[in-house]
Amino acid sequence: ARYTDPRTNLRYANIEVFKRIRSLPNEYVQRYLALRNAAVVLK
Repeated sequence: ARYTDPRTNLRYANIEVFKRIRSLPNEYVQRYLALRNAAVVLK
């Protein structure tokens, strides 16, 4: 993926995916990052 969301550090390829990432609850993002061993605390 070309881009990285600065808030979650998740990578995305286009604006549609970015919107989807931003719409996810923080709990889901935290679980996904934990699976990748890239867990961060979101504010």
